Amino acid sequence: MRQFPASAVVLLALGGFAVADNAAAQANSAPQPPRVEVWGAVTGILAGPAGALVTSYSPPLLFDGDFTSLGGQTLAVDTRFAVGMTGGINVFPSAHVGLQVLLDRASFDVGGTNGAYATALQYVSRQPPNDATQIVNTGGSIAWPDTSGSLTELAIGLNAIVRMGRPERLSVTVSGGPSYYRISGSVQPLGYTTFHLGGHSVLFEDAYRLAVSLTPAHALGFNTGIEFNEAVGRHAAIVVGYRYFGGPQVDVAVHPTAILNPDEVSFPQSITDVASRLGPTPMRISVSGSRVLVGFKVVR
Repeated sequence: MRQFPASAVVLLALGGFAVADNAAAQANSAPQPPRVEVWGAVTGILAGPAGALVTSYSPPLLFDGDFTSLGGQTLAVDTRFAVGMTGGINVFPSAHVGLQVLLDRASFDVGGTNGAYATALQYVSRQPPNDATQIVNTGGSIAWPDTSGSLTELAIGLNAIVRMGRPERLSVTVSGGPSYYRISGSVQPLGYTTFHLGGHSVLFEDAYRLAVSLTPAHALGFNTGIEFNEAVGRHAAIVVGYRYFGGPQVDVAVHPTAILNPDEVSFPQSITDVASRLGPTPMRISVSGSRVLVGFKVVR
């Protein structure tokens, strides 16, 4: 049987060790998936909170007389396109599955086309010369200007997140979980009316336009989203994505804060009196909405 030279055996052994060492070096040089990602983005609001403020109250007849009355309206509140901010931290105990803490904040200009504002009054009039009583019915409706104002929504999410693709090049993350919402703001003009009887039972009317603030309200819902991540180095990436925030309709307490047309009111009432006569008039708002986002991510 043919014998291999000892030098050939040594060369073969050294070649085998070199191949094994090169393979190990390549394995060790492969990039490890990042464990922590910190990111922030600018958001374009495609849809935001929306709702309506419905009032129903008894406009007062000041100074004199028995009366019954009714007033009310529906003030529409719709959000316009706005720009917000979002960001968070992604932590990956494994290569593909992790936990995300998300923070999103957006401020919206609001508008809305409103129907008529209506009032009705029945009162007792005493007519001269002998003060004979007479039941008088009056009332009507007037066109009402569009809604204006602003809303601010803060959302905090605690999400599960899944990562796919190659983080050192192009990857995709999908996340979702429960959300906490806080919403506040102010809107105008809300209608309010007082009546008063002058001499000879002449009826006068003051029509107020009010600014109202929204007491901060809270709700629980959910969020879900997808982001595409393009690496721009070992520790950074460009992020483009979409996120949907879902949640219930909430009743938000409102409080009159200012009279917008004081020069048009003959017998002005204090804002405290106005608020007490209007009574509790919560605004019902849906907290749901959606965003597109563009931002930057740092990975470690």
